[in-house]
Amino acid sequence: MGSFVTIGFVVVCVIAGVYGIVSGIREGKKELKARTVDDMIKKAAREAAEDICDSTIYPYVVPAGYLQDIGPMPDGCIRPLGHGIYSVLASDLGGMVRIFNARDIQELNKTPDEIYQLAIANLERVARDREVDIKVVPKGPQDKPFILFTDHWTAATCILLPKLRAMATQTLGTGEFCISIPHRDVMLVFAKGDKAYRDEMMAMIREKETPDAQKPLTWDLFEFRDGNICEFTE
Repeated sequence: MGSFVTIGFVVVCVIAGVYGIVSGIREGKKELKARTVDDMIKKAAREAAEDICDSTIYPYVVPAGYLQDIGPMPDGCIRPLGHGIYSVLASDLGGMVRIFNARDIQELNKTPDEIYQLAIANLERVARDREVDIKVVPKGPQDKPFILFTDHWTAATCILLPKLRAMATQTLGTGEFCISIPHRDVMLVFAKGDKAYRDEMMAMIREKETPDAQKPLTWDLFEFRDGNICEFTE
């Protein structure tokens, strides 16, 4: 009887030992997998940072929902425009737009203001080189002209162009105008006019620019006030 008890005890110990080894292997695999995923994320971040150069940095107009994924940022990297729309910093990685996070800002070794000025200069270059399709539509509602920016991911972001006000004033023949950015890939600039005219313009915009377009922004309007972009309210 004693030998059977001894054998049973040994078998239990062996099973327990094997179980412990198997559990250890499983935990080790989990830890290795976690480290591998973490390493892959860090590697992707490093490669993305390496792809960022001065000529690929742009401002990027986004809705407030995007800010949740960015996390805390240094002052000056996120700038409110109004109507729940913000200007952030981003990089054009061969057609894919990647919004900067705090680590990206740190690795650029520049102040937020320096990065922002660089981004605006690149936006001006895109507009100057007509990568954004910019055209004057001579007859819109009430036979009045308006300016259309389209066919590029920076189209709505062109609301930040320093020379936009001068361009619109010269083209539209008035220094009072409204700006519409219903989604990322389009911007319309038109004379402020009266409420009836604005209503006709917005009816046209809502008809032409489908509300289910990718990257929607806002149906609300903006204007220049004291040299700055701000909310337009009736």
